[in-house]
Amino acid sequence: MPWHGLLVLLRSPARLVWAVALGGGGTLLIAVQPGRTGYSWAGAVALYLAATSLAEPLRLEVDSSAASAVLLPQRFGSVLQQHCVVPAGIMLAAGFVAATIGWIAGYVTGTTMVTMALLLIPLVLLVVLAAALSARRGGRLPQSVLVVTAGDSMGFSMILVVLWIFGWAILGIVAVALVAGLLGRSHPASVALDADLVLVVLSSILWRVLGASKR
Repeated sequence: MPWHGLLVLLRSPARLVWAVALGGGGTLLIAVQPGRTGYSWAGAVALYLAATSLAEPLRLEVDSSAASAVLLPQRFGSVLQQHCVVPAGIMLAAGFVAATIGWIAGYVTGTTMVTMALLLIPLVLLVVLAAALSARRGGRLPQSVLVVTAGDSMGFSMILVVLWIFGWAILGIVAVALVAGLLGRSHPASVALDADLVLVVLSSILWRVLGASKR
């Protein structure tokens, strides 16, 4: 399954190049100015856009779920989880290369480089899973949401619709931006270890939610 996803991405080299540029650029934004709010949020948005661009094979899998039910023996949730392997690998490679180049060029300090080495893997895993969960919905509103919004006369239904469509994106971006904002604090390595624990727990929850997906 990961190889199939990679082949899909290779058929669209512009998408792949764009995602690598966003993944590397987002990592560099966070590392160049650690703890700066604007850079943290810009880097978080760039990382999420890279992840959602690389989620195209998963999106296609959701659109053709009936065919995959015949061709693939695995559970649908397991298939979607496997689709996260290639995006995570590409973004990690792009991020580490970008941060290393920044360090060699003198734009990234050694301390920040160590902190990024601790944080990049859980950050990428979280943002890839958030993008995968967002792509899993396929832009469709479930009947349950439509029923709730149909009877709303106070305007709260719009908030529900926005959260349904953009909820996972908001979670991914906010989590990455908040963690990136910790890099400017004193003793960033110890802070990064604490943040790693939170990110791993949150990613584990998202992984289980994705694995529970039904066709």
